[in-house]
Amino acid sequence: MIKAIIFDIGDVLITNTHVFDDIVDEFHLDRGKALPIYIEAIERLGSGQIDEETFWNVLKSKLLFNQKVPSPSPLVKSHINVKVVQEVIDIVIDLKKKGYKLALLSNTIESHIQEIEKLDFFKYFDIKIFSYEVKSRKPFADIYTLTLKKLDVSPEEAIFIDNNDIFVKGAEEVGIRGIQFIDSEQLKQDLRKLKVNL
Repeated sequence: MIKAIIFDIGDVLITNTHVFDDIVDEFHLDRGKALPIYIEAIERLGSGQIDEETFWNVLKSKLLFNQKVPSPSPLVKSHINVKVVQEVIDIVIDLKKKGYKLALLSNTIESHIQEIEKLDFFKYFDIKIFSYEVKSRKPFADIYTLTLKKLDVSPEEAIFIDNNDIFVKGAEEVGIRGIQFIDSEQLKQDLRKLKVNL
């Protein structure tokens, strides 16, 4: 019996953001060269290994640019005007009313959460697990098991929803049922297939 539903945030509950594109455009970087360096740095920032100042120092030193980082930075700017996906929030509200435990599980950084929190949907969630706080990231098993522990459910009693199939597979590897998010209608259908009361 399903007791808990775990949601990713980006491209599921909120509209798409373009952090990497914004950084490339701001500093006129070569996309191909910048991408692996950005990914490594953002993963370190998102797992709490480095702070935001170090993130920018890493990018500057490895990509050889020295322009001043504007305020708000391109790392944050794309999240200032982010919007909720209301159709998915409506599903969340319905699940909450039906008595399901709800969790957020996101690879993210503190400055993004500060902006996203203003959208006022965190109140629907019982548990919030953010990578930068717990020093781990999807798809590593420990972040999923921590979420289950905080929800006080077994893997078989939980569903994880994410737009990234790698992160869905990570959840499935610890026994959680996974749904790769495409849109709200597909999400409703997949939840019903898993005997969720909607």
